Amino acid sequence: MWIKKNQYFSSLFFILLLFSCQNNKTSLNNFEKGTIDSTTLIFENHLFNSSYFKNAQGFNIFINPNDTLIYIIFDKSKYKKDKFMLHFIKEDNTFINYSFEIEKETIANFNKSPYNKYIIIQKTIPNFNEINKIRLGQYTSIKNIWVQEFVLKEILNNPLLHYNNQLLKE
Repeated sequence: MWIKKNQYFSSLFFILLLFSCQNNKTSLNNFEKGTIDSTTLIFENHLFNSSYFKNAQGFNIFINPNDTLIYIIFDKSKYKKDKFMLHFIKEDNTFINYSFEIEKETIANFNKSPYNKYIIIQKTIPNFNEINKIRLGQYTSIKNIWVQEFVLKEILNNPLLHYNNQLLKE
């Protein structure tokens, strides 16, 4: 009985992954071949359903409105022990402060290429429908190193910013 339940859940998991990855055919093929694991497949599915841009400082920003997630991904070689500013700004210009220290927020350390060269941070966007802008930046205890603000709806509504495997083309 336990084996049948386990087979059922394994089959159900694979079917869910199959349907959720329609935009990410390469990853799905690699999963079927056994060259990537389910964690990588789920992560890539989040990316492929995201809006994406890369800022001048080399940070890749992914916003997935379906899951209300923001991913901040950057090359490990660009890592500094600075703090990272993440503010979710409402219409009335008040903001929710999600700033953090980078080393305490890494969500994944992929051991295999292509993601093993990146620091990957994931945050949930609070009160998603109330957020007008997002402010990103790096700072020390003395000063801001860089700060960038963007209007959330402009990013999400721009079809040119839909993720199309740019991270892997670097």
